[in-house]
Amino acid sequence: MSFDWVWLMPNRASAKRAIKVGVFVCGVLALVNFTLAALLEKSSWRDYGLSLRGVAFELAVFYVVVGWRLQKNSLIFAVIGLLVTAYFYRDKFTESPGAILPSLIVLLLANTVRATFLFHKYETVEKHGL
Repeated sequence: MSFDWVWLMPNRASAKRAIKVGVFVCGVLALVNFTLAALLEKSSWRDYGLSLRGVAFELAVFYVVVGWRLQKNSLIFAVIGLLVTAYFYRDKFTESPGAILPSLIVLLLANTVRATFLFHKYETVEKHGL
């Protein structure tokens, strides 16, 4: 198993593998948010349950759309997915024990953005023979 998609990405195939990792991360985030929305459905928090459930459901749908567009190598959705994730995890980066998982997620999505740009660069080079 080659880990060249983590840093080097010397060709189109390694960039595509990094994009697939981003699709997987978006799928996991969507699943977590759908589960959270379902749990808040049965929550006893009547005042907060509706608003939190709505946010969790909207984020789940957002990550499904971002993951779908990442499979199609969309540059815009890769950047938007990274920015929204960094925005929602911005307060987690100040806490020492709680910063590991959000930092890993943001780094994986940042690598996906880089891979998407490199994928399009390699595609252009192969198409035009530059």
